Amino acid sequence: TRDEDAPYTRFGFPTDVALSRLGDLFICDAENIRILKVNRFDQVETFFGGFGGGKGRLQNPTQLEIGPFDHLYVLDEDRIVVFDAFGNYLKQLGKGLFSAPGGLFADERGVVVLQSDTLFFFDSTERLFLRWPVAESVSFLGEEIRAVTFGGGRLHVLASDGVYIVDDPRVAELDKEDKSP
Repeated sequence: TRDEDAPYTRFGFPTDVALSRLGDLFICDAENIRILKVNRFDQVETFFGGFGGGKGRLQNPTQLEIGPFDHLYVLDEDRIVVFDAFGNYLKQLGKGLFSAPGGLFADERGVVVLQSDTLFFFDSTERLFLRWPVAESVSFLGEEIRAVTFGGGRLHVLASDGVYIVDDPRVAELDKEDKSP
């Protein structure tokens, strides 16, 4: 917290956390514009994405997720910044594709970005393979979409008037690709 003696361990205005399968906790530190990695012994192991981060320097990190290959995906203004589990910058996704992404989800199948009423699906190799207009596929009356999550082969859409559940569109799309010659 802000009360820590060592400056590199201080953080303020955390906006999100993610837990790796190895027990490392990643904290999105919006005050210092960086990500902190806390190991399973509750020690700040490293921080990254801040000043001096080169191409991986964050501007306004708001959300993070851990996805395929233990990559860390950080929602940062109009792009997704990808780091490995050690905090090394790997690449960015969606630069120029998004104007104001509002949500991020990652699992073993890939990464999903919510912008307004459209979902952008990246597969486990981080290739964009589907743009899915939620409003055309989920029967609700243009309510604001606030978040999405996946589970049990289903997509759960949290809208301002409730939760809508449909089949996971990634399954059908990836099955089509697997069957193509």
